[in-house]
Amino acid sequence: MKRCHHLLFSLNIRHAYYQEACRDFIFIVPESTRRLLAGGRLLVDVQDECLRVFFEAGEDDRPVVVLDGCELLFGLGQANPHFFSFTAPVAAPGQIALYSNLDSELRVTEYLNEPLSTSISGSNLKVIPHREIRPVCLTVLRGISTLVSKVLDVGEAEASFPADFWPPGIYGLRETYAGEQVDDMVLLAPELSSQALWGVLAITVGTSFYTTPVTFSIDMKAREETLKYYIVTKNYNDNEIGQLNVADAGAAEEGRPEVAFEKVSMENFTSDDLPPDLLGDSAARIVLFQSETQVPRRERGYRKIQLCRNKEVLVKHLPQAGPKCSQAHFVVHLSKS
Repeated sequence: MKRCHHLLFSLNIRHAYYQEACRDFIFIVPESTRRLLAGGRLLVDVQDECLRVFFEAGEDDRPVVVLDGCELLFGLGQANPHFFSFTAPVAAPGQIALYSNLDSELRVTEYLNEPLSTSISGSNLKVIPHREIRPVCLTVLRGISTLVSKVLDVGEAEASFPADFWPPGIYGLRETYAGEQVDDMVLLAPELSSQALWGVLAITVGTSFYTTPVTFSIDMKAREETLKYYIVTKNYNDNEIGQLNVADAGAAEEGRPEVAFEKVSMENFTSDDLPPDLLGDSAARIVLFQSETQVPRRERGYRKIQLCRNKEVLVKHLPQAGPKCSQAHFVVHLSKS
């Protein structure tokens, strides 16, 4: 019997830091997902930084198996140790970003919702309520179905629910206080809980995927920060320092917004600035040029950010923050005899 494979869905990851494809992620397929893939006659392929899932079809081009409502989990591991230096944070410290195609009504969509900051739980689901009010009723839900509930009284800080026989996936957590309800969610994924992940992709397959393959996208934002250039001068008088400026001469050439800079005298440095005594000795005259607004990191930086004296260009390309830099603070020394 003739068999073939057709695309079910795919995932592309884009990052505003890069002009080309983002190659900073490793797709991790837990064993629980592998079993679902095998049972659903699905194949996973990663090419050109794109995750693709295919279904097996028979001679009539119909799927051999249809996994309607099946939830597939994929870990998003980090291949770049400096990724956090140039990426805007998505999840809270100690948590991961959860990307899902279920909407607030638990309906399957053909797009990914905004990432949620959540935790990954192992086989023992520990719940710490958001509030210290007691009593509180804690309820674990799978979809709209209640799995288990427990009441915490005064003096009880947390609850544990054995989850050895629960399938991996997204679970709802509901805290019910007197006249108030707080809803949250947690990801149950024992195989991924011990790994250092940026996030997890949770795709719930819909029957429409088999007739019209879905393209999912994750758009990462670049970290934004203030560009700061500390100009440390030697043998410059007040008039000469007043002639210094930093200008963006590359905006039109690169097709981007112009970066404007403001001058800050040493007397007006704040606690966020580098201390003057670390920049030079008592004879040094220091002035700071900083961007008026925060600017996003770029892999190629900002060309032709120039240090000038009146209209004379002293430094054609001021330094830029590379992927290993945690801050965009740069020190430039000027000296004349």
